Amino acid sequence: MQHSVVEYQQAVSAQNALIETVLNSEEPDTEKLLSLVTDRDTLVVQCLELLEGDERKSFAQTEHKINEDFTHRTELLFSESLKSLSKFVKDAKAVRKYR
Repeated sequence: MQHSVVEYQQAVSAQNALIETVLNSEEPDTEKLLSLVTDRDTLVVQCLELLEGDERKSFAQTEHKINEDFTHRTELLFSESLKSLSKFVKDAKAVRKYR
């Protein structure tokens, strides 16, 4: 069954919303996020293959901006996780030192 451009664009929008939900959660599920991002990439590529000219350019620019936002936000999450892990390791060393 062949999907239309509109169906792919709707699927990409839905996938973006799911990624937003994970990124906005208190404790983002990184495995789920990776799966959603991988699926999003596939959908975006498939949609780009069906589009031409200005529509393709416009779609690519819009999704590129969204991707940049997702990338920035995941980098912040990574940085926060690294800080938490570093604090945990320091605290564990301090506990062992005072045993």
